[in-house]
Amino acid sequence: MKTLQTLLTARIGSERSSARFAQGVLFACGIVMMVVGVLRLPSLRLTEGQLFIAVFLLIAVMLLCVTVGLLLPIAEDLKTLRKQQAP
Repeated sequence: MKTLQTLLTARIGSERSSARFAQGVLFACGIVMMVVGVLRLPSLRLTEGQLFIAVFLLIAVMLLCVTVGLLLPIAEDLKTLRKQQAP
């Protein structure tokens, strides 16, 4: 069990590179989600109200992915600055 915990908590790269990787994954996730959603929604038999809510939620989740992707590197930079300024 200790070996598994050590393996799962091991650092592969720097936190900055992890943030950049996560940013790319979140951007791709947002784009893929929007494309798949737009292509899949017409095949569902939804009323106008349901379709409006579905499109609204699809856009909201896509924007959430993109926003979190934008904020990850900024948060990492702030974390690094705090560590440098600590006495």
